[in-house]
Amino acid sequence: ALARVAHVGALAEFDKMRGEAKQRLEQVDIQSITFAAPMVFFKPDIREVEVRKRGDSWITCDTLLLELQAEYEAKPAKEKAEESFNINVAGCEWEDLQPDTATQEKLGQLEAELLEKSVNHFFDKDIIPQLPGHHQFFKPAIKMAARTAVTEFVPLWKGRLEELVDKFCHEALDMYALEKTLVELGRYSHLCQLLHFKSRPDGTSFTLDTLSSESDMPRWEEDPGDTWRYLLTCHSVLPHSMHSSEPS
Repeated sequence: ALARVAHVGALAEFDKMRGEAKQRLEQVDIQSITFAAPMVFFKPDIREVEVRKRGDSWITCDTLLLELQAEYEAKPAKEKAEESFNINVAGCEWEDLQPDTATQEKLGQLEAELLEKSVNHFFDKDIIPQLPGHHQFFKPAIKMAARTAVTEFVPLWKGRLEELVDKFCHEALDMYALEKTLVELGRYSHLCQLLHFKSRPDGTSFTLDTLSSESDMPRWEEDPGDTWRYLLTCHSVLPHSMHSSEPS
């Protein structure tokens, strides 16, 4: 994950360079290669972070609403008595303001660069690459891991403890993963190429799928043979099974 963050940092530093220093590095191809890395980039709701120009300042929509309300409150009492503060009028003014197209273009260029020059490899049902954005995957995976660990380590209490594990997972995950929180977690993204490996039935080789987007990442499908040990193996099998070679 740090490699992905460092990749963005390197691109930002290169963008700030000028003159001879930048010319010397123009031929450097900045890339990042990760294995089983989580989603590290948060893409906030554009309505919360977008800025537009009002006068000499760049402001967000929330700031505009506060400024308009302050301007309304500063009016003489007689004027305020004749008209109330209308939030819809404020929304119309926002639409008329000049958008920050330069920043939007830079973000678009950054995303395109990462999708071309950054890649993350992950294996089968590894939970980590699904974090924190895909709760539909990691919630049932964690529940399965806890249940199979109880079955393995405390077999005599299997039935009762499995029931307690199910209850704990249901209550704990629902308590801390409220709907609004899950929506926000869903804004995390890989912003890179995704290579998904799975073991062939013979267990001696891998299949490889290049995923076109995060929506193509595997959904959780529980198998009777799944255990917490298998999930751990999924996270550790790469990059140990990868072989590097010099280009011919």
